[in-house]
Amino acid sequence: MEAALPIQVFEQLIRAAFASLPSLGLHAARPLGIMLVLPVFTRMELGALLRASVALGLALPMLAPGWNGIDPGEGNTIPLVLLALKELFVGALIGFLLGIPFWSIQAVGELIDTQRGITSEVAPLDQATRSPASAMGLFLGLAAIAVFVASGGLGMMATTLYESYAIWPIRSGLPRIGPGSAPAVVKSLDHVLAFTLLVAGPVVILLLLVDLCVMLIGRFTPQLNAYDLAPLLKNIAFMVFVVLYLSYLADYMGAELAKTRDIASQLELFLR
Repeated sequence: MEAALPIQVFEQLIRAAFASLPSLGLHAARPLGIMLVLPVFTRMELGALLRASVALGLALPMLAPGWNGIDPGEGNTIPLVLLALKELFVGALIGFLLGIPFWSIQAVGELIDTQRGITSEVAPLDQATRSPASAMGLFLGLAAIAVFVASGGLGMMATTLYESYAIWPIRSGLPRIGPGSAPAVVKSLDHVLAFTLLVAGPVVILLLLVDLCVMLIGRFTPQLNAYDLAPLLKNIAFMVFVVLYLSYLADYMGAELAKTRDIASQLELFLR
């Protein structure tokens, strides 16, 4: 009888673990949606098993307060799947809001390399999209990820995830999308363009001045091949100017990444 008691306890634990799997999977859908969009996870090429493990780890603290006795034998498979898809969408929305600063910073590098005349044939491969990308864009994107992680961004992401359950509970259905949702999306896209033009502006103006000088040189000295001279001079000017530009860029990068700490209020704008 004494030997059978531990076996019965073990069987009860196994049954409780299997009974909690639907709820655990449902709570893991939201953090998984974040990882499918946020550049911190997409650029690092984390495997599916590692992403799923991290998502389950983030879902564990919400399992007890969100537990409502979901039983896989109750025949509620379709509502459970619909809730999981909704949770995946909410996570993707949070990941989109968190990823805006990273895409803004990468767009700065893309614009600079475009003005420098870096062609796609010699561009490195972006592991997130499996397509050619600018070297400066990849460098700034990885630098932003390093700054984000080093400054405690992953902890902030977890805090934002748990705060989102109060804004959009896991048991709720469709969000209360109102007239302010569409302007919020447009405002986010407008912010990416405004940040790109503001931060990349000094470098772009410098490279345009170099182009203008090369055009004037080619006007007065036709024997020089201005087409081959312009990329060389622009890259030399960029390498000299980037030493001073990095401090300016670091300030704006830090200010942009700091905005990720207020994602919960931005999420409410999308759901008004």
